[in-house]
Amino acid sequence: MQWPCHGGQHQLWRVNDLHNGYYQLVAEHSAQCLEVNNAGLPNNVGVLQWWCHGGTHQQWSMTMINGFYQIRARHSGRCLQFEYGSHLDNALLVQFEYNSYSHQQWSLLPPP
Repeated sequence: MQWPCHGGQHQLWRVNDLHNGYYQLVAEHSAQCLEVNNAGLPNNVGVLQWWCHGGTHQQWSMTMINGFYQIRARHSGRCLQFEYGSHLDNALLVQFEYNSYSHQQWSLLPPP
């Protein structure tokens, strides 16, 4: 879920290059991968962390657009965003078709 940045380990992610054009996003605190729940295909399917197993719903492409990354699930081609484009605390991560709005743009920062 979305929350103000404070540097906690649960807000840190490792980007593992799979050397096939895709990446795994691994939570620092749990060593679990970001994945689309149950490999769902529609818009608004939730995104969560789960044990890394290499499924295509745990693989993400990362494309730089205007200084930010667009992150897409390999299995569905849908983009990572917060539900309904929310800016509120506790907003949930979902996948959604590309729409070019800022809530589908991500910055990656080096560890503190």
